[in-house]
Amino acid sequence: MTKETQHPKGISQPQRKVGKFVKLIFVLLVIAFPLQTQVTDLIYYHLQKNAFFVSDIFFSRFVSNKKNQNIILINMGESRKVDVATCVQKLIEYSPTVIGLDIKFADSQQSLYFQEIKKKYKKIVFASDIISNSDNENMRTLKIDEEAGDFYHGFTLFNEQDIEETDNQFPIIRRFNYKKQVEKEKAYLHFCMSITKLFNDSLFTQISKKINDVEYINYQYKQEDFTVFEMSDIIEDNFQKKDIEGKVVLIGYLGTYLGEKDVISDRFYTPMNEDYSIHQINTIPDMFGVVIWANVISMLLEQKLIRELSPITGYGIFLILIIFNTILFTLLTNNKRLDYWYFELTLSITIINFLVITYLGLWLLSNQTIFWNYNNLPLYTLLFLPFIVKILR
Repeated sequence: MTKETQHPKGISQPQRKVGKFVKLIFVLLVIAFPLQTQVTDLIYYHLQKNAFFVSDIFFSRFVSNKKNQNIILINMGESRKVDVATCVQKLIEYSPTVIGLDIKFADSQQSLYFQEIKKKYKKIVFASDIISNSDNENMRTLKIDEEAGDFYHGFTLFNEQDIEETDNQFPIIRRFNYKKQVEKEKAYLHFCMSITKLFNDSLFTQISKKINDVEYINYQYKQEDFTVFEMSDIIEDNFQKKDIEGKVVLIGYLGTYLGEKDVISDRFYTPMNEDYSIHQINTIPDMFGVVIWANVISMLLEQKLIRELSPITGYGIFLILIIFNTILFTLLTNNKRLDYWYFELTLSITIINFLVITYLGLWLLSNQTIFWNYNNLPLYTLLFLPFIVKILR
Protein backbone atom coordinates (compact mmCIF):
# COMPACT_ATOMS: atom_id res chain seq x y z
CA MET A 1 0.00 0.00 0.00
CA THR A 2 1.55 3.25 -1.14
CA LYS A 3 1.81 6.07 1.33
CA GLU A 4 0.22 9.37 0.26
CA THR A 5 2.70 12.20 -0.33
CA GLN A 6 2.70 14.54 2.66
CA HIS A 7 3.48 18.25 2.82
CA PRO A 8 6.06 19.17 5.47
CA LYS A 9 3.25 20.70 7.54
CA GLY A 10 1.23 17.46 7.49
CA ILE A 11 -1.06 18.33 4.57
CA SER A 12 -1.60 15.78 1.80
CA GLN A 13 -1.19 16.53 -1.89
CA PRO A 14 -4.96 16.52 -2.64
CA GLN A 15 -5.54 18.83 0.31
CA ARG A 16 -2.91 21.20 -1.05
CA LYS A 17 -4.64 21.30 -4.45
CA VAL A 18 -8.00 22.01 -2.84
CA GLY A 19 -6.31 24.63 -0.68
CA LYS A 20 -4.81 26.38 -3.71
CA PHE A 21 -8.19 26.40 -5.45
CA VAL A 22 -9.93 27.82 -2.36
CA LYS A 23 -7.20 30.46 -2.00
CA LEU A 24 -7.65 31.46 -5.64
CA ILE A 25 -11.42 31.87 -5.16
CA PHE A 26 -10.80 33.81 -1.94
CA VAL A 27 -8.37 36.21 -3.65
CA LEU A 28 -10.77 36.74 -6.57
CA LEU A 29 -13.60 37.54 -4.17
CA VAL A 30 -11.42 40.01 -2.26
CA ILE A 31 -10.49 41.72 -5.54
CA ALA A 32 -13.97 41.63 -7.11
CA PHE A 33 -15.98 42.72 -4.07
CA PRO A 34 -14.63 46.29 -3.91
CA LEU A 35 -14.97 46.68 -7.67
CA GLN A 36 -18.69 45.92 -7.54
CA THR A 37 -19.52 47.93 -4.41
CA GLN A 38 -18.61 51.22 -2.80
CA VAL A 39 -16.01 49.68 -0.49
CA THR A 40 -13.21 51.21 -2.57
CA ASP A 41 -14.68 54.66 -2.04
CA LEU A 42 -15.04 54.05 1.70
CA ILE A 43 -11.40 52.99 2.00
CA TYR A 44 -10.22 55.92 -0.13
CA TYR A 45 -12.17 58.54 1.76
CA HIS A 46 -11.50 57.13 5.19
CA LEU A 47 -7.79 56.42 4.88
CA GLN A 48 -6.67 59.01 2.32
CA LYS A 49 -8.94 61.97 3.04
CA ASN A 50 -9.69 60.98 6.66
CA ALA A 51 -13.19 62.24 5.88
CA PHE A 52 -15.36 59.15 6.31
CA PHE A 53 -16.87 58.29 9.67
CA VAL A 54 -19.00 55.39 10.86
CA SER A 55 -21.60 58.06 11.62
CA ASP A 56 -21.95 58.57 7.84
CA ILE A 57 -23.37 55.04 7.54
CA PHE A 58 -25.83 55.74 10.35
CA PHE A 59 -27.08 59.09 9.08
CA SER A 60 -27.35 57.98 5.45
CA ARG A 61 -28.88 54.54 6.01
CA PHE A 62 -30.47 54.13 9.42
CA VAL A 63 -32.15 57.43 10.33
CA SER A 64 -35.89 56.72 10.30
CA ASN A 65 -38.19 58.98 8.33
CA LYS A 66 -40.34 61.12 10.59
CA LYS A 67 -42.10 64.45 10.20
CA ASN A 68 -40.67 67.47 12.00
CA GLN A 69 -43.43 69.35 13.81
CA ASN A 70 -41.51 72.41 15.05
CA ILE A 71 -39.90 73.89 11.95
CA ILE A 72 -41.41 75.23 8.73
CA LEU A 73 -39.27 75.89 5.64
CA ILE A 74 -40.11 78.55 3.06
CA ASN A 75 -38.34 78.67 -0.29
CA MET A 76 -37.37 82.19 -1.30
CA GLY A 77 -36.35 81.07 -4.81
CA GLU A 78 -35.38 84.12 -6.84
CA SER A 79 -37.53 86.48 -4.78
CA ARG A 80 -36.58 90.12 -4.23
CA LYS A 81 -36.14 91.82 -0.86
CA VAL A 82 -39.59 93.36 -1.11
CA ASP A 83 -41.12 89.89 -1.60
CA VAL A 84 -39.31 88.57 1.47
CA ALA A 85 -40.52 91.51 3.53
CA THR A 86 -44.09 90.98 2.30
CA CYS A 87 -43.85 87.30 3.23
CA VAL A 88 -42.57 88.15 6.72
CA GLN A 89 -45.38 90.63 7.23
CA LYS A 90 -47.88 87.96 6.31
CA LEU A 91 -46.23 85.40 8.61
CA ILE A 92 -46.30 87.54 11.75
CA GLU A 93 -50.08 87.75 11.46
CA TYR A 94 -50.15 84.03 12.33
CA SER A 95 -47.89 84.19 15.43
CA PRO A 96 -44.77 82.16 14.66
CA THR A 97 -42.46 81.90 17.67
CA VAL A 98 -39.43 83.04 15.69
CA ILE A 99 -38.53 83.69 12.04
CA GLY A 100 -35.06 82.96 10.69
CA LEU A 101 -33.84 84.53 7.45
CA ASP A 102 -30.99 82.51 5.93
CA ILE A 103 -30.56 85.22 3.32
CA LYS A 104 -27.79 87.65 2.41
CA PHE A 105 -29.40 90.60 0.64
CA ALA A 106 -27.34 92.05 -2.21
CA ASP A 107 -29.15 95.36 -1.88
CA SER A 108 -27.79 97.20 1.17
CA GLN A 109 -30.49 99.85 1.19
CA GLN A 110 -33.07 99.40 3.96
CA SER A 111 -36.61 98.81 2.79
CA LEU A 112 -39.64 100.57 4.19
CA TYR A 113 -41.26 97.16 4.69
CA PHE A 114 -38.69 96.03 7.26
CA GLN A 115 -38.82 99.38 8.99
CA GLU A 116 -42.55 98.82 9.49
CA ILE A 117 -42.04 95.21 10.59
CA LYS A 118 -39.61 96.06 13.40
CA LYS A 119 -42.23 98.33 15.00
CA LYS A 120 -44.49 95.37 15.81
CA TYR A 121 -42.34 92.21 15.66
CA LYS A 122 -38.67 91.77 16.51
CA LYS A 123 -38.29 88.00 16.90
CA ILE A 124 -36.53 87.76 13.56
CA VAL A 125 -32.99 86.39 13.20
CA PHE A 126 -30.91 87.50 10.22
CA ALA A 127 -27.96 85.50 8.88
CA SER A 128 -24.66 87.38 9.12
CA ASP A 129 -21.05 86.87 8.04
CA ILE A 130 -17.79 86.93 9.95
CA ILE A 131 -14.94 88.46 7.97
CA SER A 132 -11.23 88.58 8.77
CA ASN A 133 -9.35 91.86 9.06
CA SER A 134 -7.13 92.40 6.00
CA ASP A 135 -4.27 93.55 8.25
CA ASN A 136 -4.66 90.90 10.94
CA GLU A 137 -6.22 87.50 10.15
CA ASN A 138 -6.83 86.83 13.85
CA MET A 139 -8.99 89.95 14.09
CA ARG A 140 -12.52 89.30 12.89
CA THR A 141 -15.56 91.51 12.53
CA LEU A 142 -19.22 90.70 12.13
CA LYS A 143 -20.79 91.78 8.85
CA ILE A 144 -24.46 92.48 9.50
CA ASP A 145 -27.07 93.12 6.84
CA GLU A 146 -28.52 96.63 6.91
CA GLU A 147 -31.94 95.17 7.65
CA ALA A 148 -30.68 93.29 10.71
CA GLY A 149 -29.61 96.35 12.67
CA ASP A 150 -32.66 96.38 14.96
CA PHE A 151 -33.27 92.64 14.86
CA TYR A 152 -31.35 89.60 16.12
CA HIS A 153 -28.65 88.00 14.04
CA GLY A 154 -26.22 85.06 14.00
CA PHE A 155 -23.37 83.93 11.77
CA THR A 156 -23.87 81.07 9.31
CA LEU A 157 -20.27 80.09 8.57
CA PHE A 158 -19.48 76.39 8.35
CA ASN A 159 -16.89 74.77 10.60
CA GLU A 160 -13.33 75.33 9.30
CA GLN A 161 -12.27 71.73 10.02
CA ASP A 162 -14.99 70.39 7.74
CA ILE A 163 -13.58 72.56 4.96
CA GLU A 164 -9.94 71.63 5.62
CA GLU A 165 -10.57 67.87 5.70
CA THR A 166 -11.59 67.91 2.05
CA ASP A 167 -8.96 70.35 0.77
CA ASN A 168 -11.61 73.11 0.55
CA GLN A 169 -13.18 71.38 -2.46
CA PHE A 170 -16.18 69.25 -1.48
CA PRO A 171 -16.74 69.85 2.25
CA ILE A 172 -18.93 67.44 4.18
CA ILE A 173 -20.81 69.48 6.76
CA ARG A 174 -20.62 67.53 10.03
CA ARG A 175 -20.11 70.22 12.67
CA PHE A 176 -21.08 73.74 13.62
CA ASN A 177 -19.55 76.35 15.93
CA TYR A 178 -22.06 77.51 18.50
CA LYS A 179 -20.22 80.82 18.94
CA LYS A 180 -17.15 82.64 17.60
CA GLN A 181 -14.86 85.25 19.03
CA VAL A 182 -15.24 88.51 17.14
CA GLU A 183 -13.74 91.92 17.78
CA LYS A 184 -11.19 91.01 20.47
CA GLU A 185 -13.00 89.25 23.31
CA LYS A 186 -16.55 89.68 22.07
CA ALA A 187 -18.33 86.44 21.05
CA TYR A 188 -21.30 86.12 18.69
CA LEU A 189 -23.79 83.28 18.52
CA HIS A 190 -24.44 81.02 15.59
CA PHE A 191 -27.64 81.64 13.61
CA CYS A 192 -29.20 78.46 15.05
CA MET A 193 -28.28 79.34 18.63
CA SER A 194 -29.88 82.78 18.26
CA ILE A 195 -33.08 81.17 17.00
CA THR A 196 -33.06 78.66 19.87
CA LYS A 197 -32.64 81.49 22.37
CA LEU A 198 -35.69 83.30 21.01
CA PHE A 199 -37.74 80.11 20.81
CA ASN A 200 -37.07 79.05 24.41
CA ASP A 201 -34.73 81.10 26.55
CA SER A 202 -34.66 78.65 29.49
CA LEU A 203 -33.83 75.78 27.12
CA PHE A 204 -31.07 77.91 25.59
CA THR A 205 -29.61 78.47 29.07
CA GLN A 206 -29.58 74.71 29.76
CA ILE A 207 -27.93 73.93 26.42
CA SER A 208 -25.33 76.67 26.86
CA LYS A 209 -24.07 74.97 30.02
CA LYS A 210 -23.25 71.70 28.30
CA ILE A 211 -22.64 72.52 24.65
CA ASN A 212 -19.11 72.45 23.23
CA ASP A 213 -17.61 75.22 21.12
CA VAL A 214 -17.78 72.81 18.18
CA GLU A 215 -20.66 70.33 18.01
CA TYR A 216 -21.38 67.42 15.69
CA ILE A 217 -24.71 67.86 13.92
CA ASN A 218 -27.22 65.16 14.77
CA TYR A 219 -28.86 64.86 11.35
CA GLN A 220 -32.38 63.45 11.64
CA TYR A 221 -34.33 65.09 8.84
CA LYS A 222 -34.18 65.49 5.08
CA GLN A 223 -35.97 68.28 3.25
CA GLU A 224 -39.06 66.13 2.66
CA ASP A 225 -39.39 65.58 6.43
CA PHE A 226 -40.25 69.27 6.94
CA THR A 227 -43.39 71.16 5.96
CA VAL A 228 -42.22 73.29 3.04
CA PHE A 229 -43.90 76.20 1.25
CA GLU A 230 -43.06 78.41 -1.67
CA MET A 231 -42.93 82.09 -0.72
CA SER A 232 -45.85 82.69 -3.07
CA ASP A 233 -47.94 80.24 -0.98
CA ILE A 234 -47.50 82.48 2.06
CA ILE A 235 -48.15 85.74 0.23
CA GLU A 236 -51.29 84.26 -1.39
CA ASP A 237 -52.56 82.67 1.87
CA ASN A 238 -52.20 79.09 0.63
CA PHE A 239 -51.64 77.67 4.13
CA GLN A 240 -53.43 77.22 7.45
CA LYS A 241 -52.85 79.06 10.72
CA LYS A 242 -51.76 75.82 12.46
CA ASP A 243 -48.90 75.51 9.96
CA ILE A 244 -47.28 78.69 11.30
CA GLU A 245 -48.53 79.35 14.84
CA GLY A 246 -45.92 78.62 17.51
CA LYS A 247 -43.40 77.30 14.98
CA VAL A 248 -39.87 78.18 13.94
CA VAL A 249 -40.11 79.51 10.38
CA LEU A 250 -36.94 79.45 8.25
CA ILE A 251 -36.78 81.32 4.96
CA GLY A 252 -33.97 80.33 2.62
CA TYR A 253 -32.99 79.06 -0.80
CA LEU A 254 -34.37 75.66 -1.85
CA GLY A 255 -33.93 76.06 -5.60
CA THR A 256 -35.52 78.38 -8.12
CA TYR A 257 -38.66 76.39 -7.37
CA LEU A 258 -39.35 73.43 -5.09
CA GLY A 259 -38.34 70.13 -6.65
CA GLU A 260 -35.86 71.64 -9.11
CA LYS A 261 -33.37 68.95 -10.19
CA ASP A 262 -29.56 69.03 -10.06
CA VAL A 263 -29.32 72.31 -8.15
CA ILE A 264 -25.87 72.99 -6.71
CA SER A 265 -26.27 76.61 -5.57
CA ASP A 266 -26.22 76.85 -1.74
CA ARG A 267 -26.23 73.06 -1.55
CA PHE A 268 -23.72 70.95 0.37
CA TYR A 269 -22.59 67.41 1.11
CA THR A 270 -23.71 65.99 4.45
CA PRO A 271 -23.45 62.60 6.21
CA MET A 272 -27.01 61.92 5.01
CA ASN A 273 -25.70 61.58 1.45
CA GLU A 274 -26.42 58.00 0.37
CA ASP A 275 -23.65 58.11 -2.22
CA TYR A 276 -20.28 57.54 -0.53
CA SER A 277 -18.45 58.51 -3.75
CA ILE A 278 -18.60 62.14 -2.77
CA HIS A 279 -15.02 62.85 -3.80
CA GLN A 280 -16.13 62.39 -7.41
CA ILE A 281 -17.05 65.54 -9.27
CA ASN A 282 -20.08 64.00 -10.97
CA THR A 283 -22.14 63.67 -7.78
CA ILE A 284 -24.66 66.30 -6.65
CA PRO A 285 -24.57 67.77 -3.11
CA ASP A 286 -27.54 66.47 -1.12
CA MET A 287 -28.73 69.26 1.19
CA PHE A 288 -29.47 72.97 1.03
CA GLY A 289 -27.91 75.21 3.66
CA VAL A 290 -31.23 76.16 5.26
CA VAL A 291 -32.09 72.44 5.71
CA ILE A 292 -28.75 71.91 7.47
CA TRP A 293 -29.62 74.73 9.88
CA ALA A 294 -33.08 73.21 10.37
CA ASN A 295 -31.36 70.00 11.50
CA VAL A 296 -29.14 71.93 13.92
CA ILE A 297 -32.14 73.77 15.40
CA SER A 298 -34.04 70.47 15.74
CA MET A 299 -31.07 68.94 17.53
CA LEU A 300 -31.01 71.87 19.98
CA LEU A 301 -34.76 72.02 20.60
CA GLU A 302 -34.95 68.23 21.08
CA GLN A 303 -31.78 68.32 23.26
CA LYS A 304 -30.16 65.55 21.22
CA LEU A 305 -26.57 66.74 21.37
CA ILE A 306 -24.01 64.16 20.28
CA ARG A 307 -21.39 63.34 22.88
CA GLU A 308 -18.00 61.88 21.97
CA LEU A 309 -16.82 58.57 23.41
CA SER A 310 -13.97 59.06 25.87
CA PRO A 311 -10.58 58.54 24.11
CA ILE A 312 -9.52 56.28 27.00
CA THR A 313 -12.57 54.06 26.45
CA GLY A 314 -12.03 54.03 22.68
CA TYR A 315 -8.36 53.10 22.91
CA GLY A 316 -9.23 50.54 25.59
CA ILE A 317 -11.57 48.75 23.15
CA PHE A 318 -8.86 48.72 20.47
CA LEU A 319 -6.28 47.44 22.99
CA ILE A 320 -8.55 44.52 23.94
CA LEU A 321 -9.02 43.63 20.25
CA ILE A 322 -5.28 43.87 19.54
CA ILE A 323 -4.36 41.67 22.52
CA PHE A 324 -7.06 39.12 21.64
CA ASN A 325 -6.00 39.02 17.98
CA THR A 326 -2.31 38.70 18.88
CA ILE A 327 -3.01 35.66 21.08
CA LEU A 328 -5.29 34.12 18.44
CA PHE A 329 -2.83 34.70 15.56
CA THR A 330 0.01 33.26 17.64
CA LEU A 331 -2.02 30.09 18.27
CA LEU A 332 -2.64 29.81 14.53
CA THR A 333 1.09 29.95 13.75
CA ASN A 334 1.74 27.20 16.32
CA ASN A 335 -0.75 24.84 14.67
CA LYS A 336 0.78 23.20 11.59
CA ARG A 337 -2.49 22.58 9.79
CA LEU A 338 -4.04 25.97 10.57
CA ASP A 339 -0.79 27.80 9.79
CA TYR A 340 -1.21 26.73 6.16
CA TRP A 341 -4.41 28.85 6.08
CA TYR A 342 -2.89 31.60 8.25
CA PHE A 343 -3.44 34.64 6.02
CA GLU A 344 -6.93 33.55 4.94
CA LEU A 345 -7.99 33.02 8.55
CA THR A 346 -6.36 36.18 9.88
CA LEU A 347 -7.86 38.29 7.07
CA SER A 348 -11.30 36.88 7.88
CA ILE A 349 -10.79 37.64 11.57
CA THR A 350 -9.61 41.17 10.73
CA ILE A 351 -12.73 41.76 8.61
CA ILE A 352 -14.88 40.55 11.53
CA ASN A 353 -12.98 43.01 13.78
CA PHE A 354 -13.83 45.90 11.47
CA LEU A 355 -17.48 44.81 11.34
CA VAL A 356 -17.59 44.68 15.15
CA ILE A 357 -16.08 48.18 15.38
CA THR A 358 -18.56 49.50 12.81
CA TYR A 359 -21.55 47.87 14.52
CA LEU A 360 -20.45 49.16 17.93
CA GLY A 361 -20.06 52.68 16.52
CA LEU A 362 -23.55 52.49 14.98
CA TRP A 363 -25.07 51.14 18.20
CA LEU A 364 -23.49 53.88 20.33
CA LEU A 365 -24.76 56.61 18.02
CA SER A 366 -28.23 55.12 17.60
CA ASN A 367 -28.95 54.17 21.21
CA GLN A 368 -26.71 56.42 23.31
CA THR A 369 -26.15 59.44 20.99
CA ILE A 370 -22.42 58.87 21.46
CA PHE A 371 -19.98 59.38 18.60
CA TRP A 372 -16.86 57.19 18.51
CA ASN A 373 -14.27 59.44 16.88
CA TYR A 374 -11.22 57.19 16.56
CA ASN A 375 -8.15 57.94 14.46
CA ASN A 376 -6.43 55.69 11.94
CA LEU A 377 -3.49 54.44 14.06
CA PRO A 378 -5.36 51.61 15.88
CA LEU A 379 -7.08 50.68 12.60
CA TYR A 380 -3.72 50.36 10.84
CA THR A 381 -2.43 48.29 13.78
CA LEU A 382 -5.34 45.85 13.42
CA LEU A 383 -4.88 45.76 9.65
CA PHE A 384 -1.16 44.90 9.75
CA LEU A 385 -1.25 42.78 12.92
CA PRO A 386 -1.30 39.43 11.01
CA PHE A 387 1.95 40.37 9.25
CA ILE A 388 3.55 41.64 12.46
CA VAL A 389 2.75 38.41 14.32
CA LYS A 390 4.00 36.29 11.41
CA ILE A 391 7.30 38.18 11.21
CA LEU A 392 7.91 38.02 14.95
CA ARG A 393 7.20 34.28 14.98
